[in-house]
Amino acid sequence: MKSKVEECLDMPVFSGNVGSCENGERILNNNDGSDDHSVFSSTNFANGNITQKAASATVPPDLEDVPVIPERYKVLDIGNETVKMSSAWAYRDKCGKVLFYVQRFDTKVGKKQFRPLTFFKTESGIKWNRKAPAEPRPLYGLDRLATWPDADVMVCEGEKPTDAATRLFPSVVAVSSMNGANSPEKSDWSVLAGRSIILWGDFDEPGKSYITAVEKLVVAAGGEVKHAIRSEWFLQMGNELGIKREALPVGWDAADAELEGFTADKIQSLLDLKNNSQGDNMLFGFTPSQEISKVEGVGKNNNDKTQQEAVAAERRAQVRELFKDSEFNVFENRKGFKNGVYWQEPFREDDVPKPAILLCSPLIIVAETRDTDQSNWGRLLAWLDNDGHAHNWACPVEILAATDTAEFRRELVRNGLTIATNSKARQKLVDYVLGFKPQSPDRVRCVTKTGWYGDIYVLANRVYGKQEGESMIYQGATNGDYATAGTLVDWQREVAARAVGNSRIVFAISTAFSGVLVEMAGESGGGFQFTGTTSKGKTSTLIDPAASVWGVPDRFAKKWRTTANGLEAMCLSRNHSTLMLDDLGQSDARECGQSAYLIANGQGKARMQKEGGNRPLSTWKTMILSSGELDISEHMAESGKIAKGGQVARLPSIPADAGGGMFSLEHLHDQPDGRHFSDTMKSVTRKYYGTAGEAFLEQLTNPATLRETNGNIRDCLNEIVKLMAISDEAAPEVGRVAARFALVAFSGELATQFGVTGWDKGEALKAAIRCFNDWLSDADGIMGADNKALFSQISAFLQAHGSSRFPPHDISSIDLQRVQNRAGFSYINDNNVSYWAESGAFMRELCKGFNYKAAAKTLIKAGWLEPSSGRTQQKKRINAVGGKGLWFYVLTDKALGGNF
Repeated sequence: MKSKVEECLDMPVFSGNVGSCENGERILNNNDGSDDHSVFSSTNFANGNITQKAASATVPPDLEDVPVIPERYKVLDIGNETVKMSSAWAYRDKCGKVLFYVQRFDTKVGKKQFRPLTFFKTESGIKWNRKAPAEPRPLYGLDRLATWPDADVMVCEGEKPTDAATRLFPSVVAVSSMNGANSPEKSDWSVLAGRSIILWGDFDEPGKSYITAVEKLVVAAGGEVKHAIRSEWFLQMGNELGIKREALPVGWDAADAELEGFTADKIQSLLDLKNNSQGDNMLFGFTPSQEISKVEGVGKNNNDKTQQEAVAAERRAQVRELFKDSEFNVFENRKGFKNGVYWQEPFREDDVPKPAILLCSPLIIVAETRDTDQSNWGRLLAWLDNDGHAHNWACPVEILAATDTAEFRRELVRNGLTIATNSKARQKLVDYVLGFKPQSPDRVRCVTKTGWYGDIYVLANRVYGKQEGESMIYQGATNGDYATAGTLVDWQREVAARAVGNSRIVFAISTAFSGVLVEMAGESGGGFQFTGTTSKGKTSTLIDPAASVWGVPDRFAKKWRTTANGLEAMCLSRNHSTLMLDDLGQSDARECGQSAYLIANGQGKARMQKEGGNRPLSTWKTMILSSGELDISEHMAESGKIAKGGQVARLPSIPADAGGGMFSLEHLHDQPDGRHFSDTMKSVTRKYYGTAGEAFLEQLTNPATLRETNGNIRDCLNEIVKLMAISDEAAPEVGRVAARFALVAFSGELATQFGVTGWDKGEALKAAIRCFNDWLSDADGIMGADNKALFSQISAFLQAHGSSRFPPHDISSIDLQRVQNRAGFSYINDNNVSYWAESGAFMRELCKGFNYKAAAKTLIKAGWLEPSSGRTQQKKRINAVGGKGLWFYVLTDKALGGNF
């Protein structure tokens, strides 16, 4: 039958000493009907054991209604983990009224934390907070003290051992101070005045310190401390329960005794043993002050070292138990030790072991690691920083084998591990990582970039797909770009639903999914740019929704303003995903073209190793989604550079303005205008993100789905390209760009099929075709970017220099001398002008950056250049140079006007 507290909290709640105030089933003894007095009826104080009988209990006080702990106080944020309450203990006054709670929270990594929870009543209800109660703080078990006013008192270290001691020794009253061994002086011990006290601290150094402090506090308050529980008794009597060991575990307490099978009746039967040869029958021993007096007396009178030898023997046994498998061990929440990795110096059988040396805060060796080339062996290490954030690192063993291991320590310290500073501890830390047995017998395969590895998809924060055999882990540059908040339903309602009918937003979101399929589709790297003025809402209404597929936009979407090395790192972090770059104008106009090539070509710079030779090249394949006020060709033109067709084809420019009079929008949905739509989208994408990408990968990596997608993706892309109705006269790169648009359409439709977007079938396809047609119309894609750039360059050159560098063909020799930097001659016939360009000027200036032979053929085909029979040049006689015949490239006035 549950107590009222347990019914309210749906978990165990301990109040004072369980059963004393009718808050649960009464636990007055565990002796199958025998009375409480029999527990110590045969013990003898002369041998250090109890002879007096327990006093009769008074009538338990009536309890008021137990205040219910609100749900929000049943969880606690510890580091980056939200932890549920595992237990709660109610502190009461002598009348049974609840004063406050102490809660326990257990983290996933095995750590426990205790927090006070106090409350007070107001006219509007109960107010709660996590502040500690005022000092002096009440003891845990005041209500039982009042119920049993004449019973002996057992002081334990902590609430859980106190509850256990109550069941093991039902004839005494077990109590404890708040926070266990920490600050017992802050508690009110005056309630123990006139009572006989037994001390039971945890069997470790803090436990010894605790009962030492408690003894002084109780004596000062008027209590009489008679005995302390002896660890040796439980160690020897454990043999009766079949527990064979040399020493009790460090920190062993009453709760551990109960877990191991000690009960009140078994303890009584062991105490009743008449033949001491069967075991030491002295459960109670000297208190700390009595022990000091005994040792001093023995030292003065008989120089007896028995006590010291016993202590040394027990210490040796405990150390052997702790370090029985290795000279290293990791202690977390072990009483007597600060959390961390320890090294124990070996010792001989008769030596008193030296204290173990703390090497660092807890550092777990998870497994052996190696890369996909069966090289770079290492150890997968895991730890928590001081804020509770988890870190892991595949540490190469080669840096541990070096003479100087500073690089190894720097990496650990940089990521929050606390390391001892003395040289001995540093060296032993290296030995620990190299020699300590990993937790997992299975090795781990480490990868340095995200993306597909067979049928497994690896992200920085998770691995998707069925891992058979060895595990795989991402071990590249750590970042928190991939993250989640809210639910998929939240994202669908607040983000995806507002994209419906808005071709640019639907296309942007579909592009976010498409990066996962680039490798599968066999497509080369590349992407798209939304181009338009600042007021078009490119970031908040286009980039932000796309970024919210995978993480919070402020982190997942990057800026163009970066170095070449920084860009490489970003590409690696988005391998087989979508790299989103905002504001192309922030990049260097002289380098943005090369940056586009770098991203799309998927290969970093070759770099040398210290010892010679080249490092392995960084490679990736990613989809790009960019934004800017200028497209790549316009931005490059600011530095006097001409964008090549390959550069333009790798980053085709889609007009951000959808042409509906609302900039990038076509439908406002529930918003009054574009500004409110933009503000709303900016807000919701920072509340709900990451769940769509997770859901997409979870379904895609299903083995059956993955096989089906792999099998039909190319056929689907070809069918989508047919729907785009590309002209036969279109430039070759139009087909390549169309295939990329088709991949975006396919990705959006696949996400819809998976139930990720919540869109109707065909929504993504319709948006992709609309954006493709707008790009083709705006860029005059039929001509081709390279031809367009060539014609623009030649027309601009003639318009700028036609009158100054191309003098008339019949100019006098005197006037010809005044012409600076001549590029050729001009010829006027019936008001039509033509330009005779000299070979050097044509090759080096008019066709700068292009193959002049191919350019001449293109110009002839367009009617901009008049060839002669069998040649691209014509021979003309120039009077100004003595009527000598010279060869020229003859450009028509069509080139001057720039008419394509």
